[in-house]
Amino acid sequence: MGYFQDEELEAIVKEAIDCYINITKVLNIEKDVPITPLSRVSIATLAVRKLQTREGPILRCHQCRKQRAKCMMVSCSSCDASYCCSCLWNRYMIKQIEVEMSLEPFVCPFCKRSCNCPPCLKERGESLSLQFSNV
Repeated sequence: MGYFQDEELEAIVKEAIDCYINITKVLNIEKDVPITPLSRVSIATLAVRKLQTREGPILRCHQCRKQRAKCMMVSCSSCDASYCCSCLWNRYMIKQIEVEMSLEPFVCPFCKRSCNCPPCLKERGESLSLQFSNV
């Protein structure tokens, strides 16, 4: 994901605020309603969504189910599953850069039947077991 200049961020936030104002007009919300922390969250959410759509399409991670920009995801070459770089590293010790630099197509843990997300474990009849070592 690229870095943004201050002017670009200001433009995105301004666009998000304008979008928020337009929504309030469409919903007939009075202008005199004070801005609460909740409405600030709405503006921030709109700004983040603008950034994400600017970075490309948004995909859902098979493991954590969070939506992320496509540039933060690795998609399987065999199925429709995508994994975010955080889940690949934290759960499978796979680095996104290694997958992207590899000449071989990426086959995801779901296709290898080694996915450890709760729905896949349940489908295989396995349970999530936490193993702790005495160090």
